[in-house]
Amino acid sequence: ELILNELNELTIILSIKERTSSVFLGADQWDEKVSKLQKIVKFLDAKKRVPSVINLVNSKKIVVKFGDKF
Repeated sequence: ELILNELNELTIILSIKERTSSVFLGADQWDEKVSKLQKIVKFLDAKKRVPSVINLVNSKKIVVKFGDKF
C-alpha cells in the first residue's frame, strides 16, 4: 500500500511473511531511498528478519526497528 499525504510525504506499508512493515520515505529523493530500501530488504531477507519500521526520511540516517519481543 502506498500513502501520499498532503505534505507529499510517502509511506509504504509492506506485508512480508504475514507481518507488516511500515516504510517512511519522506517528501524527496524517492529514487535514492527506494534503492536503499531494496538493499535493506535483501539483507534482512538473508537474515530471515522482518522489521516493523524502516525510516528513510533522512537518507543519511536510516533507522530500522524490530517488533521482536524477547
